[in-house]
Amino acid sequence: MKTLSKKLLPLAIAALITLLPLYLFRFSVGPLPTTGLEILFGIVVVLWLLAGPDWTKLPRLYHAHKSLMWAGGIFLLAATVSLFTADSLSTAAGLWKAYFVEPVLLFIILFTGLEKKQLMLPMLGLTLSALAVATFGIAQFYWFPDSIPNEYWRAIETRRATSVFEFPNAIGLFLAPIVALNIGNAIAHWKHRLDNLKLHLPLFALHIFTAAFSVWAIILAQSTGALVALLGTTIIFGIIINKTRILTIIVLLGLGAIIPFTPLAQPIQEEILLQNYSGTIRLQMWNETLTQLETTPLLGNGLGDYQAAVAPYHKFDWAEIYLYPHNIVLNFWTEIGLFGMLAFMGILAWGLARAWKAQNIIPAACAAALLVILIHGLVDVPYLKNDLAMLFWFIIAILVMIPGIPEPKS
Repeated sequence: MKTLSKKLLPLAIAALITLLPLYLFRFSVGPLPTTGLEILFGIVVVLWLLAGPDWTKLPRLYHAHKSLMWAGGIFLLAATVSLFTADSLSTAAGLWKAYFVEPVLLFIILFTGLEKKQLMLPMLGLTLSALAVATFGIAQFYWFPDSIPNEYWRAIETRRATSVFEFPNAIGLFLAPIVALNIGNAIAHWKHRLDNLKLHLPLFALHIFTAAFSVWAIILAQSTGALVALLGTTIIFGIIINKTRILTIIVLLGLGAIIPFTPLAQPIQEEILLQNYSGTIRLQMWNETLTQLETTPLLGNGLGDYQAAVAPYHKFDWAEIYLYPHNIVLNFWTEIGLFGMLAFMGILAWGLARAWKAQNIIPAACAAALLVILIHGLVDVPYLKNDLAMLFWFIIAILVMIPGIPEPKS
């Protein structure tokens, strides 16, 4: 059984990563609500336990990456505290399990259950998942608009693709970080194409094709935050990398000279300065959230309680109160408190620093994905969703495992 479980575990993990959107398949087992993704994750957990986790890796992980372990521990502890400060324990427990416990456990499963070389299969699965989501979104926009769940998004004048998701921005939230990973993987396969042309060239083409289709789907979803995040990440990396720095600066200067004289000038200005409809709502929402947080500055509002907590401070009756305040700092502050928010930012900082030190294209791609999440998070919610939380901790696992764990100094 142990040998069979060891063989099946990488396949099960690859299936889990490939089918991240399966959380949309919701049902109940007796009185307990669950999702298709949770059932699949349960199978992974069983196989992992039967295969026998390598627990000796965890002390090495702690000694090599103390900052990550401390930040991750505080993050999970803050989420657990917020479980008991929430108004509805049952609702909070579901969020705690799906957004915090299971994703962190996935990280532990990957680290203790797989070898570095076995990560290629779930990484390939993530690419296939992105390709499927993007392809369906593109086909939906042009040929199957009836599958778009909202009449306003369905109309030709205001059409926005949603793919398999329930709202358009979910496409950008899911695909944008994967675009960064795909480009990194494409570069890695191109560099190694001479070693095995039959293997690396098709994978290079797959990653490039998926990245292109993903950007196309994001455009059709009109997920501006995702596009800005991808553009911002490209600019930052273009300036950081010596070989592309001069070209990036020249392109930026050229665009800066040309755009003010084009029809794009005003829309871009309004988008960046939050002067359009969406920006106005966000500015008001952030102001309301900050005002409310003055009453609960340390613990926030508890998991799932943002809407009720901010309702007395809501000024725009014509605008709905969203599930979260659409800002990566405020999202976590309201849900898991000040220390939980700082811990999450610490995890991001660790990831960016880790990639900076590693001489490997894959960690750099992971850093780009984290940067996309950070930039997109300035105006959206790129973590607090089942698939996105799993994706985030999968990226963290890659960052830990791909460069290898340095042995702590004695």
